[in-house]
Parts: sequence; C-alpha cells; structure tokens
Amino acid sequence: MTQDKSENERLNLNPIDNNPCGICRANGLAICKGHGGSSDSSDGDPAITDKSGASDKTIPKMLHTSFQENPLWLPDAEEFVFEWHNEESIMSIKADIGTGSVIISGIDGVSDSHEKAQAELLTAIENEFNQFIEELAGAGVSVDGMRATHIGNELKIIIPNKTCYDAFMQRLIDKNLLITHSAARALDVKFSMELAGGQSTALQNPMTALEEIQRRTNIPGIATAMISDKGFTTQSVGVVANAKNPSEVTDSTVFEAASLSKPVFAYIVLKLAKEEKIDLDLPLYKYGDFGPRSMITHPNYEKLTARMILSHQAGLPNEFNPPKVPVDYISPAGEKFDYSGEAYCFLAEVVERVSSKSLEILAQDAFKKIGMTNTSFMPPTGCSLIRFRDEQEPTSETVKNLLENESDKHGQLSIIYHRDKLFVAERAADGSVTISERNSSQTEESSLQKIKARFAEIPEFLWSKPIPIEARELPLVTTIVSGCHLIKMPEKPISDSLIKTNKNQYIIAENELWYFDASKRSIEKLTALQNKSMQSLLSTLKFEENHPATKEELELITSYTGHIFVGYPPKHAATIAIGHYQDGSVNPTQRFYGVHPAGSLYATASDYAKFLNACITEPYIKDEMFKPVSVGCGLIKMSTDPSQDTFENIKNLLNNKDAVILFNDKLYYADINSKTVTTITLTDSNHGDFNSLKEKFTDSYKLVDKIELELITSVTGVDSVTNPLINGAGL
Repeated sequence: MTQDKSENERLNLNPIDNNPCGICRANGLAICKGHGGSSDSSDGDPAITDKSGASDKTIPKMLHTSFQENPLWLPDAEEFVFEWHNEESIMSIKADIGTGSVIISGIDGVSDSHEKAQAELLTAIENEFNQFIEELAGAGVSVDGMRATHIGNELKIIIPNKTCYDAFMQRLIDKNLLITHSAARALDVKFSMELAGGQSTALQNPMTALEEIQRRTNIPGIATAMISDKGFTTQSVGVVANAKNPSEVTDSTVFEAASLSKPVFAYIVLKLAKEEKIDLDLPLYKYGDFGPRSMITHPNYEKLTARMILSHQAGLPNEFNPPKVPVDYISPAGEKFDYSGEAYCFLAEVVERVSSKSLEILAQDAFKKIGMTNTSFMPPTGCSLIRFRDEQEPTSETVKNLLENESDKHGQLSIIYHRDKLFVAERAADGSVTISERNSSQTEESSLQKIKARFAEIPEFLWSKPIPIEARELPLVTTIVSGCHLIKMPEKPISDSLIKTNKNQYIIAENELWYFDASKRSIEKLTALQNKSMQSLLSTLKFEENHPATKEELELITSYTGHIFVGYPPKHAATIAIGHYQDGSVNPTQRFYGVHPAGSLYATASDYAKFLNACITEPYIKDEMFKPVSVGCGLIKMSTDPSQDTFENIKNLLNNKDAVILFNDKLYYADINSKTVTTITLTDSNHGDFNSLKEKFTDSYKLVDKIELELITSVTGVDSVTNPLINGAGL
C-alpha cells in the first residue's frame, strides 16, 4: 500500500510542523501548551519556592530577573533590552523593559502555513492586549500612552507604565503566547492594577528591577532615565533619606552628579568651539595665563589644549584641594591618559575668560536651550555663605551687589560672618535685601559655634564672595535661620501679604491669634492652645510690628501650641539627594568652594537624559564627542634601517604611539598595535605632503601637532586614533 504525496510530506516534516496549534508552532513548540491562562505547571524548570513551609506555591520573580536568568532571552549591554532567541521559532521578539515596548515580528521567507501560524500568534497577542486594556480601564487605571500597532507581520505594543508592562508580559507568558520555559510568574493583572493605583504595599507585590537594586544595595533612593529613539523614560524608587523629613524620590529630585559633571562641562566647551570662541587645538596659554603661577614654567604648560584636557591627556593629577593646589605634572602633555579633574578647573578659567561669563551663567544659558530646568553647577539650596573682610560692612546694599548674579536657587538667603558676628540676609522677590543679626538669644550656642567653625575654613581668597551652601550643610543652616516672628497687625492677616517672608509668624490681630507656616505658605487661626489661656500667652509674649522671638519665647510658644521649630530650608531650595552613610548621616567635610567643572553638578535624572539626548542630536557636538580623537603620533629620525630591524628593538623609541620614521630620506610608518613597520610610498598624489612632512623632523623625538597629523594622514591614509572624547570626559 502506498501513501499519497501529501501524507508523505506530512510524515517527513519537523515535529514542530506537525503541531496543529499555529500559536505554538510560531513559537517553535512541537506540542501545544494551551493558552487559557496560568496554571500550576512550571514547565519542568526550577522555581523559587517558599522555604518557610507556610506555602507550597511558587514565589514570583520579577520579569527582569526572569529574562536575565533565561538562556532564550539575550540582553543588550545595559540588560534592559532582551531579544528572544529560539532557532526553532519563526518569530522575532524584542522586549525593551526600559521603555515598556515589545515588538513581535514574523520572520520573512517562510511557507504559507508558517505565515498563517505567524498571523495566528500576532492576532492572539493583539487580542490579549485589547482585553488587558479593557480590564485596566474598568479598574480605573490610566491607559494613557498604551497602544498596539499591527502592520503586516509585525506587532508593536507600548505600555509606558512599568508595573502594567510587567503584568502584561507575564500574562503573555502565563498563557504561553510568549515562551520562556521559566516557572517565574512575576505579576498578575489584579496586582498590577492595585499597584498602579497605589492601593497595595510593597509586601503585597513583587519588586520591580529598580526596587530589587535598591533592596540589594541598601540605597535610600534611586532615579533613572532611559533613552531611546523615541525619547526617554524615567523611573524612581525610595526616598531622600532625611531623618526629620524623608521625601519620596521623584523626577524633580536633584542628585549630586559628581564626575558626571565632566561631560556637561565638555558640552559647554564644545558649544563655545562651535561658535569659534575657543579652538580645541590651540595652546591655551595664547588666551592668557591660567592656573597657579608655579605651573607656567613647566614645558607642558605651552602644550596644553582644550582637547587634551577634555580627553584627560593633560599630564596633571586628579587632586583638587584649594587653596593649596598640587600642580606637579605626572606625564608629558598629550602623550597618555591621566584622569584629571584638576585640569578641568584650569580649562574653566580659560572658558570664563574667552566668554566673559561665569561658568554657571554659561551653563544656565545652555541648560535653558536644552530644557534642563533643574540643573546647576552650584547646589540649588537657595543659600550661600559670605565671609566679609574686617574693613567691609555687611549692609543691605553691599550684600545685594554681591548677590547680583546669583539666582534664587543659590542666593535667596545668605549667612554672613563679620568680626565674630553672624547675620542672616534674605533677598525678596523685588531684589531688596534685609539683614538681621543672629545671637545666642535666638539660636543655640552649639549651632552658632558650628557655623562659625565653617566660616573659619573658608580660604582668604574666597572672602567677600558668595559660597554656595551644599545640601549636606542645610541642617546646620536651618538651625540658624529657623524660628519665628511675633507681629501685631491692625486687621486680619491674609497670606498674600506674608508670601515674601521666610519666617514662621504668630500674628495678633483684632484680639485673635494667627499662625503663618512659612514652609507650607499657609495661614490658620489658632483657637485651642493645649488647654491654656489665650490671654495668658498674649500677655506674656511681646508682639510688635516685627519682633524675632527669643529662645525663651519659642519655648513658651511650643508649650502652648505644640509647634516645634526644627528649621526649614529656603523656599527656593530643591529636594536634593545626598550621599549618606549607612546610619543615615553624611560627611559634612566633603565640599566644593564654588563651581567645579569636574564634580559640582546638581541634576535630576530627566534633565541628564535631556543633556545626553542633546549630545547625540546636535551634529557638531555628536561629531566632536563621539568621533575618535588623536592620541598623537611621533616623528623620529633613525640612523639604522627600521625595516631591517625587529619591532621589539625599536618600540621603546616610539613612546607607546604610532610613529613616522625618517631614514635615508625615506619615510616609514610604525604601527604600535600591529607591531609592523611599512614603507610609505611616494606617489604623484602625495608628493607635496610627503616632502612637507620630511621638513617637520627634528634631531629628537617629537609629538606631532594637528597640521603634522593631517600630513601623516594624507601620505599614509592612516588615522592615529583612540577612544572618543566623551569617554575621556567621564562617561
């Protein structure tokens, strides 16, 4: 008995092709797994189980961990984009956990039956998405930005909400529409809706990838921004750890960016270069002296360029410890990588000179165009310290002039030290400045001594200049400026008349007591006073037009009202996350004395993403930041034929760089990486540059300049290059 052709073909097919379920066939499975929903089956893979004995159910893993641990999902370098790799499948799947997208595509060039299987899977996933959206909307969860686009054999789904994205992906896995062969079940729709609506606690829901990082590293708060060709998304977890007033990390939380300041400074320099206000390859001394006098006599000094400094080839150390700045060079300029924040400070001097602007003003000009509204090279605490010289007087006018170029983010309030006295200067919205002296009748003596000790550390060359107060110093500052005023008014107070003040105020008007909370910008009428007589309080306190309460009066007010004055930052201060020890304390000695181009940036995660996006979308910046930059190439004369010698014998002459060698009127190119020496051929096209290059040689080894490098490139066709500038700039 013979079989017909179609039956013969069917029996010789791959077992997967015998699977009648198109969905599983598209996923490369020989047996249908069923698509009705999650089950207790673990597909034979090990599960994370509850070892307490309280339950025999599997404990869910988060989606990111599930993908990381699964060999079918291959991550990119950052491990937020995963591609599904299954040789048996006729589908391509790319999941971007960072942006909340998944793209499922059918592989081209397959048979008609496989095309039907692809269409069956895509339709099933699209239907699942539509049902998921209906369930979310029915539960009152926002579905803004969630969409599915099905064109041909490709389906793209966007779910920006991280929790809902995880839930949907896990739903596809549970229904075997996506195959992971993992027992992990991260989130179900019920939990995702509760979490998205803020109705559940962390204990009731599995942690996201960011929460898992936070848990494992014991970091109080984290903010991230992820960039794609569609823009960027932000995520944050945790709190700004402050024992008195913890606050949630959000998009507006400002972080100390540390060495991520360097790429931002590089961007500012490149903007000036694009405007032809500075030449990246012109020796900086030609713009005028910079740095300490002791560094000017060194041979490196006249070689230093902006490009060398930005790519960490200045030969300078990294330390920065004013006023005693170490300036000993540690290598020849332009010859090797030596990470140096100190060199950035010297370049900043030149930048301010050629632009006639301070670095902070230059930065704000750039930030405004990018949309970086919460970024500054100075801590946005709203505060500054000013130590006046003895011969000067801290008047409203002198302080106003000193703060003329300071924004409210940095100079709305100033603590002033003069002849062992402390003053607080506050700048109003109209620019006027009021000054009041602070003494032990208003502030604890210990706080006064601490702030005076802080002033004693300020180098003399920074006296009579506003020094930004860093976030870690705010607790001390607020003890100086905290407290309240006692005010007598002829009629009922209104908040509009008090909005300019930065002090809590108790106001007596029409024989009633009112309280203005400066931190909340709110006013309330006080009726109940801890079961004590209103008249007793009013008769004891001294109400005048504007009277700062003494310590004794504050204690009395507290006993009547229950209000406790622990200090508060100025109204323009940002919420700033600072480096904490494990016990929540900070090191108050680690500080800058002003703008530091290599380390004093303050920024939000979303602002930094805007900056990076500008780097890759502005053509000139992108070209300069990411193109390979010259590490230098040497010129050297030899008395022996380099082509007849071993590379090992000549490499010590090359200073670890490629070099052009002149011997008997011939030119040779030594390649340090391939360890080869080749003859540079003289041709009709390179004849002029060939002879020009020979004239550049001296009796000793020399590092080529920009013009000589162009000649080498012309006669050899070889660029001597290394890492992009942005790598040297700190990324």
